[in-house]
Amino acid sequence: MGETLRLLRIFFGYKSVEMAKKLNISQSFLSEIENDKKKPTLDLLQQYSKVLNIKVSTIILLAESLDKDKKSNKDLKHNLAGIGMKVLKILKENGELDD
Repeated sequence: MGETLRLLRIFFGYKSVEMAKKLNISQSFLSEIENDKKKPTLDLLQQYSKVLNIKVSTIILLAESLDKDKKSNKDLKHNLAGIGMKVLKILKENGELDD
């Protein structure tokens, strides 16, 4: 989940300092979440949802999809274009992105 939240933050153009402030958490806590050292609560996922203007279910769906890619040994860190396209596809499929 942490990797997904980091990728969404970057995809939507937020720096970690900005996102932490919008979520009302410390930058160090945000870093721990993005590095999978801490798990986000449902309340925090709802805050992400509001900040990014996407559904919590979309965040979870994307996390599951990216986790599946990791398990199939796809190199996510070197395939940013593919990740971006996956994010766009899921957002569009869930009606959260205009054509």
